[in-house]
Amino acid sequence: AGEVASGDALRELALEVRSRLGEDHPVVVALVGVNDSKPSVVVATNEGARALGVRAGQLVRAAARALGGGGGGRDDIAQGGGTDASAVSGALQAVTDGIGRP
Repeated sequence: AGEVASGDALRELALEVRSRLGEDHPVVVALVGVNDSKPSVVVATNEGARALGVRAGQLVRAAARALGGGGGGRDDIAQGGGTDASAVSGALQAVTDGIGRP
């Protein structure tokens, strides 16, 4: 987690990382950033991850809940946010836990 210019910048970074990691293996990119003390989360999945039942929208909802907020999106890219910047590690843990339980 780190300071980000905007939620859109975080989304662009997640898409770039997913693209660079390719399609050879299942990929889940989860990024959390803070802008003006407000945390944002973005989750992006590739086709391999989605074939295993991993859905970005479900993961981002869990992460955003940990941040004291909400979010959603598609199976391939989702975004959310919250109010508790101190809960970043909990948000990332929620994503990790969700990958284990698609």
